[in-house]
Amino acid sequence: MKLLKEFLRVRLPQKPSQIKAGVYTFRREAGGKVTRFHLRVEEDGSGLLLANASVAARLSPTGVFIARARLEGVAHQQVTQTIKEHFSGATETQIESDVRTITRLIGQLSNLEDNYPVFNLDDPAIETPRSLFAPFHAQLRTAHPEKTNPLLEKLWNSGIMHVTFSASNSSSGDDAVGNVERAEDLGMISGVRAGSKWFIQPELFKRLALAGIDYIATPAVSSDPARQDSFCGAGSHAALLQCIEECKKWEVTPVLEVPVLRDNVNELEELLKEYRAKGIKNVLYYAIGDETGQAGLSGVEIIQVASIVEEISHNSDVRYVWLPPVGLSGEVAQILDEGPRSAGDVSIRVEPDGAIYPARGPLISAGNLLSESWSDIWNREAFRKYRTRIESPTHCDICPELEICGADCPADPQGWATGGKA
Repeated sequence: MKLLKEFLRVRLPQKPSQIKAGVYTFRREAGGKVTRFHLRVEEDGSGLLLANASVAARLSPTGVFIARARLEGVAHQQVTQTIKEHFSGATETQIESDVRTITRLIGQLSNLEDNYPVFNLDDPAIETPRSLFAPFHAQLRTAHPEKTNPLLEKLWNSGIMHVTFSASNSSSGDDAVGNVERAEDLGMISGVRAGSKWFIQPELFKRLALAGIDYIATPAVSSDPARQDSFCGAGSHAALLQCIEECKKWEVTPVLEVPVLRDNVNELEELLKEYRAKGIKNVLYYAIGDETGQAGLSGVEIIQVASIVEEISHNSDVRYVWLPPVGLSGEVAQILDEGPRSAGDVSIRVEPDGAIYPARGPLISAGNLLSESWSDIWNREAFRKYRTRIESPTHCDICPELEICGADCPADPQGWATGGKA
């Protein structure tokens, strides 16, 4: 839905009793179906409202107040009366209109089918606040729940509401199911990222669906079966098609993770056309940067290709996110297997030992989630630099206002995610 940006006209008093920053979850039943709502409240009182994991609207502080009250079941008239008593700057007609607008929005958002959140920093339809008390998303490796459960609880208590579990070929399906179950228990949005063949385990889709998974993400490099298999391993194309069918069967959202490199730039339009016809609506793009310009793309080429990618994505009517470019430091196959460090610029990477890494730059830990407070970690130098980038758009006059440029210039290798230590 189109962003509702600062559409409420009621002003807060000088010293409002503002809703505490954090994440609030609600379940609303309508037509026999249950919709999960997340209300993420920022330090300034503004917020983001999500329904079934999809970003729906940005709300002013007053909008946050109304949305929370209505989701808690407070009657329309009572909400209106409370605003009249405690807020100033609007007429009775305006207050009535604003409460009706939020109530109607909540009704419209009930029973959304899509379960993948999109957080583009400069998406004109989905604007995210640039002054954050925590990222929106964390990427973790699948591991035994004894290791991941403490991390998930720390993330949730820090205000991070969305997690993706990355699985390797050797990862346990049982661990992935346990990870998703715990995330669901906490109220988090959750998904699993893995190669398509990993998902084709007996009963795995069923178990993940019953555990409460919202989406899966899996690599797609080419729509040509032989080409896909050459990049991702024999049988990966057939497994990808099977994943899409299993997602339909179990009502799980499929997300394509598309690497952009020298060997597939001419196939991206056909790839998107093929998989859009199969029902794919969400795509994650990431460029593989290579200063030598061999297997990956140079910085200038990334910008050139991004313009094409964004055009074909808009024309295909898919929701997409540009993840930070990944610097090529080894084999392309390894990058395709492991995937990007994290899912976008409002994301972090968390390792099983608790080490936290920003979405971009060298792989330098900003602290340890298990042994340090989130506020200490968030104020470290690594994240101060991170916040400086996302709080000020980095678009320049040299190239068009591409969404890939939302938090750093893709032509600058310093902004690529790299595996080496500084």
